[in-house]
Amino acid sequence: MLVGDVVRYALESEAWAGSFGFVILRLHPAVVNGAPVHYIRTDTSDRAYARAQRLVWGPKLASLVAPAASGPLYTVSGGPQDQTTILSSEPGRADYTPAWRIHRFRWTGQPRLLGSADDVQAAQAAGEITVQATDIILNAAVIKWSTGEPGRDVPIDVKWGLGWC
Repeated sequence: MLVGDVVRYALESEAWAGSFGFVILRLHPAVVNGAPVHYIRTDTSDRAYARAQRLVWGPKLASLVAPAASGPLYTVSGGPQDQTTILSSEPGRADYTPAWRIHRFRWTGQPRLLGSADDVQAAQAAGEITVQATDIILNAAVIKWSTGEPGRDVPIDVKWGLGWC
């Protein structure tokens, strides 16, 4: 089985000297504090979620379910179709981690776009949404953050060399 987010790969490449290949991963849009970011997904702690999303099942990721070990990632069930995933942090912040505990929210009031974890918590406190915290941990590194910089060493098309020993 090929991981569902792999767009293209090669075990060898003429672009680099030596025995190197590459993988190009699909970018997923999200928002942090109202600003757009993009992330990649690789593996998850939940076998059924891994199968459904075509990701690698990594059962040991389940140990990161504690709030201090993972950050909340919010997805909506129903509501505006242009509502993107909401992440609670991004690289450069002390609370950033690529391990995300998936939370699903559903509108009980009038749906609208939410742009931050604070918006989710405020809507929940106001009774506009219900939030279900799952025990699913998703390993999903943010590779393009709100400053628009993908990082100094990561090309935006996410080509990474894979070295073979």
